[in-house]
Amino acid sequence: AEPSRAEPSRAEPSRAEPSRPREGCLLPDSRPGPADPMGRVLSGGGMSDRRAGAALPAASSRRRSVFGPGALPGGWRPSASALAAALAILFGAGPAEAHDEGAVGHKHLSCPGGTPVGNPNCPLGTAEPGPGGGEITLRWTPGAVDSDHPAPTSWQVGRRLGAKITRHDINDANAREYTFKDLEKGRQYLVWVTARAGTNTGYSARANVTAADPPVVSRAGPDQTVRAGTRVALDGTGSGTRRGGATLTYAWKQTGGPAVGLVGASSAKPVFVAPAVSGSTSFVFSLTVNDGTSSSAPDTVTVTVLKSQMVGANVNGATLTAVFDAALKTSSKPRSGAFTVTATKDGTDRDIGGAAAAVSISGSTVTATLEKAAAADETLSVRYDRPGVGPVLEYADGTALPSIPDRPARNSGANDTTRPTVSSATVNDTVLKIVFSETLNPANVPAAGRFTVRVAGSDKTPTGVALSGRTVTLALADAVAAHETARVSYASDSTLRDLAGNTVATFTRRAVANLAPRDTTGPAFVSATMNGSKLVITFDEALDETVVAEPTEFQRALDGNLIDILAAFSVSISGRTVTATFDAALAASHGQSVQVWYFQAADTAKRLKDLSGNEAPAFSNKTATNATPPAFSSASVNGAALKLAFDGGLDTASVPAAGAFTVKVGGTAVDLADTSPVAVSGSTATLTLAKALLSTATGVTVSYAAPATGSKLQDLDNGKNAVADFADKAVTNNTPPDTTG
Repeated sequence: AEPSRAEPSRAEPSRAEPSRPREGCLLPDSRPGPADPMGRVLSGGGMSDRRAGAALPAASSRRRSVFGPGALPGGWRPSASALAAALAILFGAGPAEAHDEGAVGHKHLSCPGGTPVGNPNCPLGTAEPGPGGGEITLRWTPGAVDSDHPAPTSWQVGRRLGAKITRHDINDANAREYTFKDLEKGRQYLVWVTARAGTNTGYSARANVTAADPPVVSRAGPDQTVRAGTRVALDGTGSGTRRGGATLTYAWKQTGGPAVGLVGASSAKPVFVAPAVSGSTSFVFSLTVNDGTSSSAPDTVTVTVLKSQMVGANVNGATLTAVFDAALKTSSKPRSGAFTVTATKDGTDRDIGGAAAAVSISGSTVTATLEKAAAADETLSVRYDRPGVGPVLEYADGTALPSIPDRPARNSGANDTTRPTVSSATVNDTVLKIVFSETLNPANVPAAGRFTVRVAGSDKTPTGVALSGRTVTLALADAVAAHETARVSYASDSTLRDLAGNTVATFTRRAVANLAPRDTTGPAFVSATMNGSKLVITFDEALDETVVAEPTEFQRALDGNLIDILAAFSVSISGRTVTATFDAALAASHGQSVQVWYFQAADTAKRLKDLSGNEAPAFSNKTATNATPPAFSSASVNGAALKLAFDGGLDTASVPAAGAFTVKVGGTAVDLADTSPVAVSGSTATLTLAKALLSTATGVTVSYAAPATGSKLQDLDNGKNAVADFADKAVTNNTPPDTTG
């Protein structure tokens, strides 16, 4: 239990106060000792805790003491008040460790014991609740430096709650502040700072402080959800300070979302206009306040801006048609007065309300009858005020729509019976756009099957339809080439219409401007690859697959021997490639050099062309990559070692399992060895048999089937191409006769 801390007498007639009085400082000897858990300084050659049973040694003649002369060795005698103060230091009692300067929780640091002598060598400082809840911040400056009290080289800070003590070393002589965090709110802590010089510990200064809420707190206000175009006011008036009479200053800044112009960022209530957004978007703002002494921790507020849910509005006389961005619940009919149309003419506004029980909902469209008709020459806007009672407008999923501020409405007048017509049509690659003479109702999107696009004599149905303003956009499955012409048709089913309800009439084969840049360059050779009996030539763009190329247009050379690709060999075209296939007798072998030629056919219809009809130019002596893997050459066996020879190097890091090979003697399969049955070196694969063959063994064959998974025989130098399977290849038996008895 903590002893009581009674205030000792401060009468000290025998000694004058020093020029810099400092409350509660103990004068240790010139060899400062460590501080105990209460922050008391125990000098190395001086005082020790009486509770440990140690006596008080003589005081040094070089220092002032809290004790008077006469009672202790050396001729010193303590006065009653000084003795009480010294005992209070040793036993943990004493005056209040700090005094309040008027602000809640703001305390001066003092030295243990609170003697009236004072000492300029003690640190000066304060302790107060930190910038965040459950924190205490210490701030200090060093005491005076003299021959007995060198300048601090480091500091130690500590805190105590009941019997729990926590210390923290600060190895920075210039440190002047430390904040204890994660404290129990409402609990009083003893906190202290101790100066250190090398390995010696000097004076401590301490205070009792309650870990309360911080003295100054920022409150950025509640989160908000608004519509695009809304004037948004942030509210920091909930911020405050416990320092009486202090004036707060405000500092707002945006920390999230697209940048907006925040007006009055240094005021309590800054404002900004919610920008247009394509979907729900969050804007985050941070507020920090300062009361002239300290700053608060930042507080944030999030403003969620929703896109305008009313995507279109039209007024025709006394009929309002409002279109929303999704289907509405047909039973969620608010009173028509929830919609207000403002009519403006010559700078004068008038409101046109809705008549009672005159609202209908169909899909995403609301129709309301107004109390008065709009004149044809008035400029109109419409808003929706969510009713406080009764039905409110809801989406089909039950989500209620908030109030929607004024937005422009089209004034179609009492006599708008004109159908929208096609103004223009364009296509670029796979996107075809039809622009009409007026804005279309985005809620009425026709099916893709109502449109037909004719390209190069072939009719195609779009894969998708989208509406925006005056434009219908069709998505095409295939691109329209730059050289191709297109026409578009629409079979009306009264779906496509303007905001006044006038439908788009059927139109047929309307000309479409092709915006794709005209292609005038023929396809160019990129690369060629030979693999056995197949030659694949790649070009830099797609080819016309309807061309029937002549095999004689292609030639190749193997190791300098020109071989024509004659009619007996097929040629096919796919995408950007031409593939020539020929007999195995003329296939390339591993390691051979390959050159390729292309000659244009005399018949222009049989020449290679791109999709725009540009012919591929002839080319000659193009080097092709030979990707033909090594092929089986021969096999021989000597005893238990069966060697397979190939016509090219093998990848020694890819060794198949024994199950990839089958060895037969006289038609009967024999086993491979259990240990290291297969080895690969150079252009040879060696199989080790479980039992050596005799020289008399005949009918030895070997087969290989590449495994579906795992290692397989493959090329070393041409992209790891797999060796082709082979079956029942004859094996020469080179096993010598057994001549031993």
